[in-house]
Amino acid sequence: MKSRPNRWQQVAHQLAVAIPRADLDPAVVAQADQAGRRRWIVMVSGGADSVALLLLLWAHWPQQRDRLVVAHFDHGLRGRASRADARFCARLAAALGVDHLERFLCPRGMADARPPMSPRRPRPAPPGKPSSKPCAATIGPTGSGPGTRRMMWPKPC
Repeated sequence: MKSRPNRWQQVAHQLAVAIPRADLDPAVVAQADQAGRRRWIVMVSGGADSVALLLLLWAHWPQQRDRLVVAHFDHGLRGRASRADARFCARLAAALGVDHLERFLCPRGMADARPPMSPRRPRPAPPGKPSSKPCAATIGPTGSGPGTRRMMWPKPC
C-alpha cells in the first residue's frame, strides 16, 4: 500500500509541474539520466535555491531517491540561526525520505569544541595556545528514518 505524500513531497511534485524536465538544461538532464545508480549528494543550505534543486531532483528522478543524500554545512557563524538552518535541512531530508549528512565547523582557536547541539558555547582558547580539541565533526541525524545514523570524524585544528 502506497502512503500519501507529505507536505514536502507534495511541494516537490508541484514544483516539478511548474518546472518540467523539458525546461531544465539538456546537458544536466542527460548527465543525470546517465548517472546510473550512483549516490547523489546535494548541498542544501536551507535557502530557496538549494531547496528547489533538491525538490526538483527528488521529483524528476524518483529512481534515485534511495541514493539521494542531503548534505548541509553548519558553519555556526550565525548562532541559533545557523543551527535552525541545520535542523530545517535535517527535517526536509527526513520528510523526503532521503539520507542526511551535516558538517559542523567551529572557528579556529576555539577550545572545547562540541557539536552544535551542545548547550555549552565553545570558549576561546587562551591567547597563544592553540586548541588541542577537535575543530570539526561530521554528524548525521539522531532521529528516526532512512537517514538515521550518527557519524563523527574529528579533525584537529
